[in-house]
Amino acid sequence: ATIQFLINNGSHEAAGSTEIIVDEFVQTDPIDGSTNWAVGDEFTVAGNDEVYTITAIPFTTAGGTLTIERKGGVAGGLIEQADNNDVCTHKYRGTQRSAENHLRLRNQGQI
Repeated sequence: ATIQFLINNGSHEAAGSTEIIVDEFVQTDPIDGSTNWAVGDEFTVAGNDEVYTITAIPFTTAGGTLTIERKGGVAGGLIEQADNNDVCTHKYRGTQRSAENHLRLRNQGQI
């Protein structure tokens, strides 16, 4: 659950949305306190190859509303509808924090 989260809307998030309601969002690893998700991190939504960037995380619990944009600051939000419980997966950018996190998750046997 640390490198993925779910769309959590009773029906769906409409194409064009720049705010998405999410669940099972583990921002900080409960074991070692390292950051799993931060502003600037990128992710994809199941069934869609488009890469999105997190621009704001205004909550500290396991769910809330993320503000997003398309990779590279391209205008608009989701390019297609995202359904309830669609899996969103971390897209590693090769930054130091992401590389450290990847190694940590690999060492824990999570990936």
